Amino acid sequence: MNKYAPSLFKLASWRANTALIALITLLQKSPVIQALTKLDRSVLAPLARITQKATVAIAGLGSYQAISGATTAVYVTNPEAPVSANRGEPFSLTFSVQNTMARASSWSVSGVVPEGLAVSGSQGEPMIDGTYFNAEFGLISGTPTVAGAFTIFLKPWRDAEMSGPTAEAYELVITINSDNNSPILDAPIEDQSATTGQSFSLDISASFSDPDPNDELSYSAEQTDGSDLPDWLSITPSTGVLSGTPSANDVGAVLIRVTASDGELSAEDEFSLSVTEPIDLVATDLVLERIGNTLLAKWSIVDGLFYTLEMTSNPIDPQSWAPLETDVITENDQQRAELELGSLPDSIFLRVSTSDTD
Repeated sequence: MNKYAPSLFKLASWRANTALIALITLLQKSPVIQALTKLDRSVLAPLARITQKATVAIAGLGSYQAISGATTAVYVTNPEAPVSANRGEPFSLTFSVQNTMARASSWSVSGVVPEGLAVSGSQGEPMIDGTYFNAEFGLISGTPTVAGAFTIFLKPWRDAEMSGPTAEAYELVITINSDNNSPILDAPIEDQSATTGQSFSLDISASFSDPDPNDELSYSAEQTDGSDLPDWLSITPSTGVLSGTPSANDVGAVLIRVTASDGELSAEDEFSLSVTEPIDLVATDLVLERIGNTLLAKWSIVDGLFYTLEMTSNPIDPQSWAPLETDVITENDQQRAELELGSLPDSIFLRVSTSDTD
């Protein structure tokens, strides 16, 4: 039997090639067809028969992949492509493949699946290792959370666990629509200052809002050049509070960009944050002078500091000191206040407090 194998192979190959030539020449003018009748009388048969013979011959010569390539796979989705869904609304899509040389027993999945959606077998068979599932039909379901266009590739396999290809992968684009509104910057953030050795805190959430009542904003911050915040400064994403305590090594100014995001859209703002050394608070001498029924209080001042005239009836109690409500006049490096003696208690103690903040 092995003795005749070569001749049988040659015969099959010759007949296949002849059938293929016949199929091609049928598309040309009749003189060419007549010339080929000397090679194979089958070319005189009706067109339908010749086409059928040629197709069988080609398939018989090809490999498994060639047979599959001669068949056009038909992918069926419900709903039909193009596929779209709405963010925040339940979504479900089934898919299958037809007209393949072998029925699909498993599917592999690649690409980007929209957040909130999952791919599985139509009966809920879970994905294995996040790569494939063993089932004849597929299901994409869930509630999408992010808008955009997402492309995934679904490839059917003849056997379980992605064995034996049966058709080329199917490219499926899922568009997630959104009626989401962007967060709004309500009030630009003013430039800020911090002092070394003292805690700094700034709540940026008060500067942003979102028109969508159910959206929760999260906050982030970085320097405007895209680098991270200085080591001493951090932000709490859920509250939008910037906080930290700078040291002497942090003296200088940085430009900060803050962002409020609803998970899809965002708004941002920029401001300057300057870190300085603390100002030495110098106590000032209070000079009192009585002029008739007026008590004149005078004291020296330094640029960058703030002064308050305070009074008490019990100087031993530090909590008893309170600002004295009176007009203060500033002239050059001095301030003064004129007090009517008749408006003051019989016994009173005065002092001037100094602060680096107003």
